[in-house]
Amino acid sequence: VLVADIRGFTTLSEQVNIRILTKMMNSWFHQVSDIIFENHGVVDKFIGDSVFARWETEVAESVTAQQALNAAVLIHKVTEDINKAFPEVDNVSIGVGINTGAASMGIGIDNTALGDAVNTAFRLENATKVLKKDIVMSESTYKHLPEYIWQNCKQHIRVKGKRDTLRICGLNFKQAEDLIQELSQASQAS
Repeated sequence: VLVADIRGFTTLSEQVNIRILTKMMNSWFHQVSDIIFENHGVVDKFIGDSVFARWETEVAESVTAQQALNAAVLIHKVTEDINKAFPEVDNVSIGVGINTGAASMGIGIDNTALGDAVNTAFRLENATKVLKKDIVMSESTYKHLPEYIWQNCKQHIRVKGKRDTLRICGLNFKQAEDLIQELSQASQAS
């Protein structure tokens, strides 16, 4: 599960003309949808200024973890492009939470996913602000990536609603982009 949220959107929505804001968000939503699809994910829904996407594990979890991480990096790039395309908007940025786990599918009218795995992804996205990281992945995700990716960034955090602490790995977008490049080169060499 991936949750990407635009930081400071309430302030942004107060400061930017609604027409410009609508045009900007429509562009962001369309581009983010394409990124999720191109990385073999499904947009579960857009919630205000965030996207909630999921990968169904018909393939190895190591593949879906890489796809979600790659999608996070590409969503960041789209967000940077939004800043260039809409100079009236002041430095839009995102935070991304990524978690792996079981969820109930096809719930309610909008056929959403729900469960602890989904809730945790939302909590991890929120933790990006506190930890001052761009991406926060749970252990259930990062353990499916090569150890060199996460061996130096592991830590424990406590999140709202969870009894136990979570083991996480926090990255900035540049680190994640470099790791995706390394993984891509390694798979091409194989």
